[in-house]
Amino acid sequence: RLTKLVATLQGFQNPSIVAPHACDRTADQVVLVSRVVEGPHLGELLVRRGRYPAEIVAEIARQLAEGLDSLAARNLAHGDIRLANVRLTKPGVAVLVDAGIRSSIDSEITVHSGLAPERYDGTAPELIGANRPADVRSDLYALGCLLWQLLAGRPPYPGGDPLGKLAAHQTRK
Repeated sequence: RLTKLVATLQGFQNPSIVAPHACDRTADQVVLVSRVVEGPHLGELLVRRGRYPAEIVAEIARQLAEGLDSLAARNLAHGDIRLANVRLTKPGVAVLVDAGIRSSIDSEITVHSGLAPERYDGTAPELIGANRPADVRSDLYALGCLLWQLLAGRPPYPGGDPLGKLAAHQTRK
């Protein structure tokens, strides 16, 4: 699946999206190659500086939405939109890294996925336990949760329990 992802992304370029451009196998590992983005991730900045001003969040939203649109033009979704996957460069560009990787590795999201609790902060309700890959709609849901977190200083459903987060995404407004 990772080899197919890299082939689909051949020639892809967008300033706000980092996607793998090469995939190599060794005896017991798969190595993905993508461009490096210097800068802290949004989660680090949120901890250091607190909530983001609305005008900054609007600019981050614009940049990431344009990047996600360019992925959607190739019938791809990012599948792992979260604070730790968005870097902010010195010139002020928000860059979403690791496009398509998480959903290529494991498309089903359950409490048994063994992910850290914060990995569930933007999980679209329709993806939970459904064995469905991420799509444009689930990326938009995750982007909305990320923007909420930047504005509010906390995820929509805070807490350290993955099951509680997944249940909240499915049942709460």
